[in-house]
Amino acid sequence: MKVRILPAISLMFCAARSGVAALEPREKISDYPSHLDAGQFTLAADYMVHSFTNGKQMYFTPDFLVVEVAVFPAAKTGPEFEVTDSQFTLRINVKKTGKKTALPAQTAGQVAASLKYANWTQHSNLTLNGGIGDTGVTVGGTPRVNRFPGDPAEAQSRLPRAPKAPDTLHPGVEQAVEARAEDVAVENAFPSGAVRNATAGFLYFAFSGKAEKIRSVELLYRSSSGEHSLSLK
Repeated sequence: MKVRILPAISLMFCAARSGVAALEPREKISDYPSHLDAGQFTLAADYMVHSFTNGKQMYFTPDFLVVEVAVFPAAKTGPEFEVTDSQFTLRINVKKTGKKTALPAQTAGQVAASLKYANWTQHSNLTLNGGIGDTGVTVGGTPRVNRFPGDPAEAQSRLPRAPKAPDTLHPGVEQAVEARAEDVAVENAFPSGAVRNATAGFLYFAFSGKAEKIRSVELLYRSSSGEHSLSLK
């Protein structure tokens, strides 16, 4: 299943990004399942499959594989260096076919657009609030939008969202508003550009197949010194 994204829509979401990722790097390099020495920095990563987070909620993006990436400079007082999402590729090996496929990193705007404007017949709009500790889970993420003016499907009945129960234990405390999946995808994307301090964010790779069919996953990073390969699965 492929998602067709209009360039103008993708640019709209990219323009809303500040250029600095909101995602904080984990405390230690060893907190990431995979890492390697890439010369000027240590590259660390965690394969998130089809999910991403803002630290409070987990979100599901069915059309993209997600990798949380962190860059830890070798020297804290060293010069800045450039790291961009275009330098990353995800190489996957799908079961049965035995073929390795290279997936280039996509923009956060494309992910946001797929979440906000995806055809409602392709994916369910199920939202699950809850989880472990302070972390919840959101599947899908956005309401259905009309495919065209006068869309007859809009007339079909659907279950209304249950109203959120008021917090009776803390009546004077302002209730937190759940962040939209498309906003989180952009705000927490890996911030391409100059790096001086430890930096982290999500990289997105277009893939709408079944994740369980993937036998192996490698993150490739290309620089002027060559190509580095990091096994994620």
